[in-house]
Amino acid sequence: MEAATAVCQTCETMEAYATLLERETEAVKASRLEEVAGLGDAKTALAGRLDHQLKVLKHNKAVVAGVDLALRQRLESLWNRLNAIAEANLAALKTAEEATKRVIDMVVDVTKQNRQQHSVAGYGKPSARYPTGRAPQALSVAVNTTL
Repeated sequence: MEAATAVCQTCETMEAYATLLERETEAVKASRLEEVAGLGDAKTALAGRLDHQLKVLKHNKAVVAGVDLALRQRLESLWNRLNAIAEANLAALKTAEEATKRVIDMVVDVTKQNRQQHSVAGYGKPSARYPTGRAPQALSVAVNTTL
């Protein structure tokens, strides 16, 4: 494959990946979780393709150095743009993760409070006699003695 073609293909992949990351960042900020989940496979595929393309270019630095200056500048510009978009994406994902953790913690706290309010002192604590924390329930049994 010609070096200019490889650089062009890498630029196209970078543009597609940057666009996808921007979409994901917007979806995360808008709490559109189904959309975020739907982008996962495409994101993984583009990231894998870009990783491979960048390794090929890195391995062939001397050949890439001979490519037209404008094309190398485009590659560098896209790399800088992609880095900025990736940082914004990571920040949005971290913010969403922290918010989710806070919601989970609130639900756990409310559940614990409700359990404490509805329990009788001494009931519900596991012991040697009642390992589940509950005394056995009374059971009605009818025995047919006519047989």
